[in-house]
This record gives sequence, structure tokens and C-alpha cells, in this order.
Amino acid sequence: MKQRIRNSPPIKHIIREYMRSKGDAVPFEEIYEHVSKSATLVSKTPRNSVFSVLTRMPDIKRVSHAKYKLTAK
Repeated sequence: MKQRIRNSPPIKHIIREYMRSKGDAVPFEEIYEHVSKSATLVSKTPRNSVFSVLTRMPDIKRVSHAKYKLTAK
């Protein structure tokens, strides 16, 4: 069985910091590319893992098709 590696820092912290630096709505593809460069994603479906974390974050809001914005500053 493959050992699970924990992300350090967690994906949600990477997403939050990246969106703070952008300041405006960010496409999901751009968020995914940044997270994949910043963290080692070991799941079978890393894109779905990032999407799952993104949609469960209470301070992130979907503003249009595949674009998300940080609501809390």
C-alpha cells in the first residue's frame, strides 16, 4: 500500500495565499496550476482534490463559470 504524504502547507492555505495575491476572480485552471507547483499531490485525481478543497472553503465564492474569488480579506 502506498504511503500517504501530507501536504505541508495544506492545499487550502496555498489557495488562500494565492488568491490574496491576485485580488480578483481567478480561473480554476490557474489555481490548480499554482497548487500543483507548490505542493506534492499524490491522489489518483489531483485536479478533483484541489476542486474539492476549493469548493468547501467558506471564504471562497464562485463568481462565474470556473472562476472563484476570495470573499474575506
